[in-house]
Amino acid sequence: SAPIAPREGLILLILMNHPELLAERIDEVAELDFASPEAIALRDALVRWREAGGEETQLLADFIEENGLSAAAGRFSGMVAHAVLWSVRPEAAPADAAESLRQALVLHRRARALNRELREVEARLADNQNERDAARLRDIQTQLSALDGAEAALEGFGALSGRPSRSL
Repeated sequence: SAPIAPREGLILLILMNHPELLAERIDEVAELDFASPEAIALRDALVRWREAGGEETQLLADFIEENGLSAAAGRFSGMVAHAVLWSVRPEAAPADAAESLRQALVLHRRARALNRELREVEARLADNQNERDAARLRDIQTQLSALDGAEAALEGFGALSGRPSRSL
């Protein structure tokens, strides 16, 4: 089975720690294209919980456990627990968590689109070696590499959670 991608784990952890964000983005979350079967199962459980009227974080933890996903949720938490992104933690202000989620979703969609294009270019190159596709392949790889470490620094981001704000 596919390993859990860090960004998938980050998105799910933000949603588990800030389930109020699910209500605003339920359709977008339901359609997220995840690679890991565990991430897909947890995403689906979060959507089912929210669609059934779930709102409280503790009740979400119970629902995750009832659906046999506690181990997966624990792996996501462990994977991201030491992350520099403090905004995923339950004590972060909802606005900061929402901004981190927005950024992670944008980066996730961009990475998935680039990966699809990468596969298409690789397939074309397998049939017909040419400099145009070879150059596009290098460009896509560069963009994917840059996305791996992307975290936007926004003016005032974190102030609501009591963090010193950074500016660009």
